[in-house]
Amino acid sequence: MAFLSGIAYPLQVVQDTICQKQIRTFTDKIQCCKTMYADQLEEAEQKLETTKRRNGIRFKLYGPSIEYSMNDQKYRGTIIDLSISGCSVEVKETVPALAQELTILLLFDTHDRHPSHFQIKTRVVRATTSAFAVQFLDLDSDRQEQLYQRLIHEVGRTVDFPQPT
Repeated sequence: MAFLSGIAYPLQVVQDTICQKQIRTFTDKIQCCKTMYADQLEEAEQKLETTKRRNGIRFKLYGPSIEYSMNDQKYRGTIIDLSISGCSVEVKETVPALAQELTILLLFDTHDRHPSHFQIKTRVVRATTSAFAVQFLDLDSDRQEQLYQRLIHEVGRTVDFPQPT
């Protein structure tokens, strides 16, 4: 664990070994806050500083999706990771352009205490051929707290993984 401003972040400085590869494979299957790995202390410090700038730890979730619209067409994507300040999304269709502003709809299962969706104005901050990342633009502190509580609820749920074929 690394601590930044009194908050614990899962961070490991490890060498590239068989054991390290097994740990990464195992932790990649766990729905939790996203573990950061670094080969050297300087890299670890840089990752912690980036996390501080983002103003939120990232959560790996399996299942939630988003909807977004471009050119009067609706698209869906799968969340790669999510925080109260933004998210990364995997898509099979059109990827939005860098710096494009979108309204996204985060979709969760229905729950009696937590919202099942969040409609958020965003800006694309990273884009590849099959994924993009957005920064949230309009979440006030109450809505951020609701999203954070939903994320905490989600990481505590049991997830059924598809079996390899």
